Amino acid sequence: MKELPTPLATALSQQGAGTVLCLKIMLADGRIVGLTEHDTNLTFGGAVYLAQPGLSLAEFERTADLAPDSAVLETALSTNGLASGDLNRAALLNSRAEIIRVSWENPDHHELIAVGTIGEVERRGEALLLEFRGLAEQLAAPTGRLYQKSCDASLGDGRCKASLSSTSFEISGQITSASGVTLAIDALPANAATFAHGSAEFPDGTKYPIRTARQDGEGCVVTLWRAPSLDPASGSSVTLRAGCDKRFETCRDVFANHENFLGFPTIPGTDVLAVQKAASR
Repeated sequence: MKELPTPLATALSQQGAGTVLCLKIMLADGRIVGLTEHDTNLTFGGAVYLAQPGLSLAEFERTADLAPDSAVLETALSTNGLASGDLNRAALLNSRAEIIRVSWENPDHHELIAVGTIGEVERRGEALLLEFRGLAEQLAAPTGRLYQKSCDASLGDGRCKASLSSTSFEISGQITSASGVTLAIDALPANAATFAHGSAEFPDGTKYPIRTARQDGEGCVVTLWRAPSLDPASGSSVTLRAGCDKRFETCRDVFANHENFLGFPTIPGTDVLAVQKAASR
């Protein structure tokens, strides 16, 4: 059994003493977002933790082996000085996070429970769900490359090297209607199919992967892989970015980037085995 630090154990031994949960998130731009489930703000370690009575820690799992710690945290938006713009998916994803247990009477007495990063971020109405991933999660990340027909680079990154500066690969428009995974947009791209496998980004930084895109009159209709938490209001803005299906033909014909293709398109498929077996009969 893990022993508490002596100062914290001493504080808890006093009558009426108790602890609360704190969450510390270090954003990429250097800002620190501190949250606590206590009913008043707490300050320790040079950071201020805003009171979030709705903060809850669910499905928290800690392991003694190399299996990663994991947790799901839920908090409210736009309460006690916490603006929704401070906690959007783009800002939070992969940010370093710490879960801390604190004596609310003397916050200088605290214990670091877990260290990790923020994974998936989901907004449900006025609630925000954060996936906490322990540091051991990085051990499960794939390394090396696979010999496969499709490219294993991400469109536009340093390995892909495709130039996406053309306006035909990014358009912004307004939503004319939204229902579930389907969005109708007043923008008309030169080739709507280019945006299949791309992304739709909303003003709060939330991105949703696009499944299909097609021209529809003077605009286009996109189908997302998953529906937004709330149907976007008509007239709200959205930015569409092109996607890639990782095929050599797409790399060559759409992005003129076939010299940097990182797949192996000439690898024989499983159909070759069937042909060879039939020929041997």
